[in-house]
Amino acid sequence: MVSITKDERDGFLSMVDRIISKLWEIYEPYYSEFDQVEFSLPNGDKAYKYKRRIELLKDRFTNCGKEVVFHNLFEKLSMLDSRYNKSGLFQYGCLYLAATKNTASNYARRSFAGGELGLIAYRLIEGMDILCLPEWNPDSETQADIARFLDFCDEEKADPVVITIEGIDSDHLLSEDGGNATWFFDFLNHFGYPPDYKFRYKGELCLSGFPIEHLKKA
Repeated sequence: MVSITKDERDGFLSMVDRIISKLWEIYEPYYSEFDQVEFSLPNGDKAYKYKRRIELLKDRFTNCGKEVVFHNLFEKLSMLDSRYNKSGLFQYGCLYLAATKNTASNYARRSFAGGELGLIAYRLIEGMDILCLPEWNPDSETQADIARFLDFCDEEKADPVVITIEGIDSDHLLSEDGGNATWFFDFLNHFGYPPDYKFRYKGELCLSGFPIEHLKKA
């Protein structure tokens, strides 16, 4: 993602967004709708509780030893639900910056899918490969988008890097939920070191010219 142009990056993110939108159309009722489930109390009496429809499909993952795929999928569906309900924490699209190298390194090593939005798309595709929901019948354009995206996500091709950026314009720095981030500089000036925090940067930022450190893969 670092070596491509802004137009190429924007095109990639648009493709990822298209993939997510198509998959969310299928997943949304499974995540948002609930079914009543019967279970037994310790005394043997019957009781009922409600579960999301997607939770009732967990056995499909457990039966093939892929329970972790279900947990990854459920987490990303929860994030998407928050995104589409306009939660400030899940409005992707800005450039994200980390205040510490450790946080930046951790994100870089697990960003084989091109960032948080790409990882959501990857988990949705991964889950659908197991679920094979009957409603999922992608058109040729969506199939082409997914094929191109998965080729990009080849972990063997991943080259995680950390870029150290200086001279940040504080007026363009936002907290994770999109709020004001001036408190960061107050913290830095008071304690002399940055908090372990992530920020949004709403301005244009040219990454060329800043030092790049290539990391070992996790």
